[in-house]
Amino acid sequence: MRFSRFIMVTALFATPSHPGWAVEKTDSLAQRALSTNETIRSNAFKEIRELIDSRSQMHLLNEMIALAPSNEHGAKVVVEAAKQIPGLRTHATPVYKRTAEALRNHDTNSPWFVLTYLIAAMGSDELPIALKKLDSKDEKDRQDAAHILVFIANEKENHIAFESVVSRLVRALDDDDQVCQHIAETLGALGPRAKSAVPSLMEIGRKCVRPNPAICPNRAVAAVLRITPMGSKDNREAREIDQKYGD
Repeated sequence: MRFSRFIMVTALFATPSHPGWAVEKTDSLAQRALSTNETIRSNAFKEIRELIDSRSQMHLLNEMIALAPSNEHGAKVVVEAAKQIPGLRTHATPVYKRTAEALRNHDTNSPWFVLTYLIAAMGSDELPIALKKLDSKDEKDRQDAAHILVFIANEKENHIAFESVVSRLVRALDDDDQVCQHIAETLGALGPRAKSAVPSLMEIGRKCVRPNPAICPNRAVAAVLRITPMGSKDNREAREIDQKYGD
């Protein structure tokens, strides 16, 4: 069941310019790249670095995502292997689309866990795509973008890239509750780099009441606690709200 959806991908790439044997070769390469045997994996990585055809690279990436176990170890191995692909950044858009679809469906057959690690590792290339989607007229597109931003922000190596877009994220706090909560989580993950967002987050956090169907106020309070130093005025207020109304 898990591999059936990749039959179509194989058929798509089995064209005269990209014959079926090349697809079979990348399928085998994907298996070797994910091997627990260090020698096999190392040799596979060398082949991946020599793989210059873009369609073969994308097929390889799809196969690694399909074959890897949906757990932290499997995700890290896929990331390690994917980083060997020449020009990995050129695949940022298809990886984004796949991650958005996987997160939206979020079923047991979806490799969403592996994809979130991969999109975080490609963060500097994925960030502009997600920010553009925040301006979409489609509510689901904005919700997907906000969710993906959380994973990108959770990778500390991406924090510098966020510094110039904090004001853009603050504007997104005015969106629906689902977008708002993910944006608040993103800002919280950035820590002190997002200090300019604190006034807006506190304004939302003060709306915490019980019972409250909205999640964003709680997330906003949690973000302030991560951004501000212990003992500061905003930190103390956020802590009082959290103790009274927190999850």
